[in-house]
Amino acid sequence: MRRRGFTLIELIVVVAIIIILAAILLPMITNRIDDARISRLASEYRTIKTAVAMYYADVGALPQNLLDLYNPGTPPDGWRGPYIDKAPSTTSPYVVSSPFNTNIALYSDTGTWDSIAYSQYVYLSVARYDGTDLKIANGLANQLDRKVDNGDLNSGVLQVTSDSRHLVFFLMGILP
Repeated sequence: MRRRGFTLIELIVVVAIIIILAAILLPMITNRIDDARISRLASEYRTIKTAVAMYYADVGALPQNLLDLYNPGTPPDGWRGPYIDKAPSTTSPYVVSSPFNTNIALYSDTGTWDSIAYSQYVYLSVARYDGTDLKIANGLANQLDRKVDNGDLNSGVLQVTSDSRHLVFFLMGILP
């Protein structure tokens, strides 16, 4: 009497088909995850940019860090926040997490941005907080730049620092 079941050849064919399908689908799934991360980071940039503009409209000055947008301790005159829903990190008033396993920090500075002189401006820096290399592939950074800016990582609102360790987003500036 013959036993019913699958032969070794049939099993190998089925496993080969599953491997081929996985090889086809895996890049598609990975691209969707990257697209979602890019969209989330672009959305967080826009949210913080709006919060900075609202803070400036209420207070008449630019925030010095993300904590100023959430809970500055002693609020300045005119403060009607919180302007962001997410509290900054407990380890630093500058930091919130980003979708690329990096940190987003808000800084205030003076000087020139993209050939325009400002008496003060604020910007977001997306970087690894431990100082190691940024884990955003150049292609993904270009996609992000096309989503929020001009597609050129060397000019405009979104730029990469010369050491390629930070993505830097311009938020708002005060002209002299």
